[in-house]
Amino acid sequence: MIIREPWRAELETFADPERKQRKPDYYLFATNVPLPGVIETGGKDRAEALFKEYQDVLGLKGWFIWDYHQIRTLLDIYPDIRTTYAAWITPGD
Repeated sequence: MIIREPWRAELETFADPERKQRKPDYYLFATNVPLPGVIETGGKDRAEALFKEYQDVLGLKGWFIWDYHQIRTLLDIYPDIRTTYAAWITPGD
């Protein structure tokens, strides 16, 4: 599973001084894909390592990684969000 490179490319756009993009203080990455929790090699740990790598470069104060399981849990806990945005949630979700 290759998940690291798209994240790296996006973080690189913020780090590129020639682009003069405003750097984020916080970063929320949300995906509907379940990220494996395998220590050091799973998607969450790899993403965490990537954000730590860019923390000083971008001056990130924090970041959040929401995968399928996190989003599903939030939608279960807060049903008003699920019903408000029902148009964007497919029946299988």
